[in-house]
Parts: sequence; structure tokens; C-alpha cells
Amino acid sequence: MRLLSKLVVLVVIAASMVMADGINPSKNLNVKLRSLTRQMVVFVSDFEGKMQVSIENSRGETVASYTNESARSGLNVMNWDGVKMPAGTYQVSFKHNDYVYDVAVDLK
Repeated sequence: MRLLSKLVVLVVIAASMVMADGINPSKNLNVKLRSLTRQMVVFVSDFEGKMQVSIENSRGETVASYTNESARSGLNVMNWDGVKMPAGTYQVSFKHNDYVYDVAVDLK
């Protein structure tokens, strides 16, 4: 089901709340992607604590995965090395506790 959800998100290029294995989707993970550049991921969240961020290409392959042990409530910036990534649609996944939020974005 998760793979199908990822495919739908990439096709329509829209944000979507998805359920990962064994995760209760009743709680909304309030994260907003502000920017994805070749050097950084900028996002806003309503909570503090450990945040896992992964970036996947259009084939579903993870091209980057990072953990911010101390994400703050509000604006957060994570550096990543996307200089060699080709232009195209990527999926950025945010995971906090047991909740996952995926959003598709075009990298130029």
C-alpha cells in the first residue's frame, strides 16, 4: 500500500498523508516543506524532537537520508548534497515518532 501511495503522490505531484507499516494515521503530522534545493531542505514543523528526512527519486530509490536529533518547532534547515542529482521529481519524506508525511517536489 505504501508503494502505491508513493506512486500516486508522484503522479499528481501533491502532498499526501500516508500510512507506514503499523502506524496509526489518526494523528496529523503537521510539517510543511518550504524549499528543496541541491544544498538544503527547509521545513516548518509544529513540534520538537527527532525528525527523519529521506529523499527518493522517481523510481522510489532513496538518494539521501538524514536524521535531525533536535528538530525545533518552527523553521528547520537540513543540509544535504544534491549537487549531482538530475533534475526531476523527488519525494521528501518526514518521519516523527510513528507518523510519516510525504511530499513530491520538482528539483530543477
